[in-house]
Amino acid sequence: SDFKGPECQLCVAEKHHLVDGDTCRLCLPLGPVVGRIAGMVLCVLVACGIAAWAYSKKGWRKKPGYIGRILRLVDRAVVFYVGMGFTPKLKILLGFYQVCIVITTTYSARLPERYTGWTEALAEAVFIDWSGIVLPVQCLPHKSRLVAVAISPIGVIALLLFAGIVLRLCARWRRARRG
Repeated sequence: SDFKGPECQLCVAEKHHLVDGDTCRLCLPLGPVVGRIAGMVLCVLVACGIAAWAYSKKGWRKKPGYIGRILRLVDRAVVFYVGMGFTPKLKILLGFYQVCIVITTTYSARLPERYTGWTEALAEAVFIDWSGIVLPVQCLPHKSRLVAVAISPIGVIALLLFAGIVLRLCARWRRARRG
C-alpha cells in the first residue's frame, strides 16, 4: 500500500502528500511555494495601494456611480469610528480576548462553559493555518512550519512599516512636485 500512519492517512513515499484521501502527489519544490507567497503579498499590496489611491481622489466622492457611493460610505465609517473612539475600545477587547484564549492552556484553569465557549468558537473562526494554504502539511517539516508561523508576525510588521515609509515618500514626492 502507498499509505502509512495510524489511519493510513500519510504517504509512504517521501516528499509526497495526500490528496482527497486516496492519492499521493509529489510536493512542490520550495521555489514555487516562495513564488506563491510573494505573489499573494504583492496582490495584497497592490489592492491596498489601489484602495488608498482611490480614497485620495476627493473629486470622486461627488460622482453618482458605485465608486462615489463607496467612498462616501468609507468617509462616514471613518467619522463614526473616530467619533465613537473605537481604537481604545478595540485595544481593550483584543487584550481581553488574548488573555481569555490562553487561560485554559497556559494556566490549566477550568472555567465554566459560558465563559470559554464563545472564546473557543472565536479562536477557531479566527485561526487560519496559512502555511497549509501555500504548502500541504506533509510537505514541510514541523520545525520549519513552526519557525515560519512564529516569524510571520515580524514579517507582517516589517511589511506594514515598509508600506508606511513608501506612502510617506510618495506623499512627500507629490507635495514637492506641486509646489
